[in-house]
Amino acid sequence: MSQLKPGSRLRGGTYFINKVLGQGSFGITYMAEHTILHKTVAIKEFFMKELNSRAEDGSITGMTDGSLSFKYAEKFRKEAANLARMKHPNIVEVTDAFEDNGTCYYVMDFVEGENLNDYIRSHRLSENEAVSIARDIANALQYMHEQHRMLHLDLKPGNVMRRRSDGHIFLIDFGLSKHYSNGGQPETSTTIGLGTPGYAPIEQGNQAKDGDFRPTIDIYALGATLFKLLTGNTPPNASEIAFKKDYIQNELTSKGMSTRVTVVVSNAMAADPSMRTATARDFISQLSSLIAPVKQEETQTFVNQESTRTSVKKEEPRTSVKKEETHPKNNNDDNSGCWGGCWNIILLFALPLIFAIIASNVDSCSSNNAVYDEAADSTSAECVVEDSCAAVDTCAAVICTDTIDFLEEAHPADSAYYPADSAY
Repeated sequence: MSQLKPGSRLRGGTYFINKVLGQGSFGITYMAEHTILHKTVAIKEFFMKELNSRAEDGSITGMTDGSLSFKYAEKFRKEAANLARMKHPNIVEVTDAFEDNGTCYYVMDFVEGENLNDYIRSHRLSENEAVSIARDIANALQYMHEQHRMLHLDLKPGNVMRRRSDGHIFLIDFGLSKHYSNGGQPETSTTIGLGTPGYAPIEQGNQAKDGDFRPTIDIYALGATLFKLLTGNTPPNASEIAFKKDYIQNELTSKGMSTRVTVVVSNAMAADPSMRTATARDFISQLSSLIAPVKQEETQTFVNQESTRTSVKKEEPRTSVKKEETHPKNNNDDNSGCWGGCWNIILLFALPLIFAIIASNVDSCSSNNAVYDEAADSTSAECVVEDSCAAVDTCAAVICTDTIDFLEEAHPADSAYYPADSAY
């Protein structure tokens, strides 16, 4: 028996084991329940399957002082401590660490989902989705490299979790992680993990001598991970790619990938570290250039739509106001038409009286600036009044023609119905 049985309890009953999630060379991961908080968690147990064994009571054998397992268990404890200090949205969070059954454990948030290897088996990723995932991984690496000077050293699709509910990405499994110095040297003398074939660069297999222990190791694995997401195939060993000219470009092109993403992957997987993309920040910058044009087009379309809507809103009120103003004018025009129809009758009965009044009040009407003109045929008259005929008693018989000018003079307040366009 190498795994804990479902129903086993750890740390005095605080954690209840539900099932095994996975097992690697250095550990076993379980899904468990925190019995006090009633929260699902993931628990990683240190267990070297080639060196350790388990008794019926669940305890681990082969952990004597000075043994190889004992030394790696110490590294496991440091891994837990390092992870507990990391607070990043794309790195799984460690919430507890303890010892039980003669070995070490640490507790992580449980991610309900699957690793990227499993995800791409059932989903064909678009270039945009693959680039988006790679950018999230690169963000986690940038945080590790710049804030903690730590290399992951085993980045691959199997060590990246995708949460099922929203597609959020988490970097996991820091079992080979190691701190590095400014001079590109590991900060401890323990052996550098070889990583996983296809994702580890040549210098990692050569123990990263002569200052090669730098972020470029993780950058190669990041490029290889993006290659797998885009093609569905694990890349060949780094040593093979070094002798296959244009292998990366040819494979990506044959899958219909864009030239720009092909260049990003090729730069990240350059065999020579000095020719490789140097940092996670640089990698993110290159990825951003892939999606920037798309975002710019979307933004421009949105702006154009907003401009169109704004223009329409400005035009509609003016049209509405003008239509409303048309009605009072039409009503007056109708009245004017009536006057036109009765014109002959009015002249027949009123003209003699008009002449009499005018003759007796010429001086009074002149004082109000009324100008009188008589037509040659004596059938019509026109009076232009400058002062709005204020003296109605002396100019009561003024007759005006049915023109628009008359309506505008007779209703000077009409201008109030035309507010300035700027108000809209």
